[in-house]
Amino acid sequence: MEKDYKLSENIELRIVDIGASGGKNIRWKNLQLRHKAILFEPDPRSFDLIKNNKNDLIINTALSSEKKERVFYLCNKNELSSFYAPNKEFISYFADFERFNIVKTLKLKTDTLDNQLKNNSIDQIDFIKLDAQGYELEILKGSLHSLKFVTGIEIEVSFAEIYMNQPHFIEIDKFLRNYGFEMYDLKRYFWKRLDKNLLNNSNKGQLVFGDALYFRPPEKIVKLDKLSKLQILKTLEIYLAYGYCDLSLSLMKFPDVIKLFEINEIERIKERISSYDIALLKTNNFKGNLRYRKILQKILNKILPRNYFLKLDLWIKGTGIGSDENLGN
Repeated sequence: MEKDYKLSENIELRIVDIGASGGKNIRWKNLQLRHKAILFEPDPRSFDLIKNNKNDLIINTALSSEKKERVFYLCNKNELSSFYAPNKEFISYFADFERFNIVKTLKLKTDTLDNQLKNNSIDQIDFIKLDAQGYELEILKGSLHSLKFVTGIEIEVSFAEIYMNQPHFIEIDKFLRNYGFEMYDLKRYFWKRLDKNLLNNSNKGQLVFGDALYFRPPEKIVKLDKLSKLQILKTLEIYLAYGYCDLSLSLMKFPDVIKLFEINEIERIKERISSYDIALLKTNNFKGNLRYRKILQKILNKILPRNYFLKLDLWIKGTGIGSDENLGN
């Protein structure tokens, strides 16, 4: 953030990360804007790895749609543990299925996100990242008050039954659209049925799950109750965190937004957005980048559909798991 950009000095973004086994996303660590992260991690093994991070609020509580006790399945790989049992038949079709093996079950008491935030004196949040291995919809149902103020959500969605009886993408998408959110991007993950007799390992495989990015678009932000300068500035920063300069500029064109700011403030905001856009352009066009991209494109055109990019390093490792490159711009 530029040194002369003073409008957001007193803003603190509040970011909730549910299923935070890997800690806070680097996207937020790189922000110069002040932010507070509230991390939820029910798996005791993963919680032990992040509990000493004193900069964030880390809560070892399982979230759901209500207070109750449920069986939690601990899998070989920490990040795959869930309140849903792994679908062994489906998983067995793919490589490294042993990572889903259940090593232990726990009975955990759950609570809602709304209750937990209230208990910790947090009245409003701005962004939710949700990765709960199929349990995302139940958690959203316990977050109805919190969703009223949220600008964006990054959420894992499933297109196949990795876990028994888990909700699929269409159910989550319908739920979020009913609460004013629209999907802006999807980072897709593909699983392939590996076989030692197959020489060509470049095909995509099956679309199994993805990370979906939802925003409340500008035209819905301006219709929020008690629209304020603070809300607008937070929304701008969240849009920019994912590289959506167009949404930020669009938001600043609404009369109800313009009247909240002085003329010089609006100009400084537009300069902020423009400088961010230029920074993205420079990042994507470093010296020699175009040449390398052309070479890579020729290679990819031989093995993938035209203009389609995948993370090839994941295929090369032989895991049979590939994904789109990024989420957001």
